[in-house]
Amino acid sequence: MMRSWILALSLVWGLSALFSLAGPSLVAAQDTPSVGEPGSSADAESDRAQSFRAMTGPATEDVPGGALLIGAYGLVWLFVLALVLRIGSVGRKVARDLTRLERLLADAEEG
Repeated sequence: MMRSWILALSLVWGLSALFSLAGPSLVAAQDTPSVGEPGSSADAESDRAQSFRAMTGPATEDVPGGALLIGAYGLVWLFVLALVLRIGSVGRKVARDLTRLERLLADAEEG
């Protein structure tokens, strides 16, 4: 019961951290200029779409990746924490089983 509660809490915490860190960068990555506004370059964009024009200068992308990087590292550390907790849980169970078996062997030798 306690282990499933901890697992559910860890999952909720991890998902909330993922969405809080990745959300702003996803919104910033989808920022596009509106086409229908007066004074926009909608005509230039449609002209450029009709004919080929070579680009001048380097083509770069401006997508902030800091929040995504932090979110990815956070998820990795969350999985590492879950793995360590799982290994500890299995270790405690093995220790209990070993103690129980030692008691059974000691009782069998006496009787």
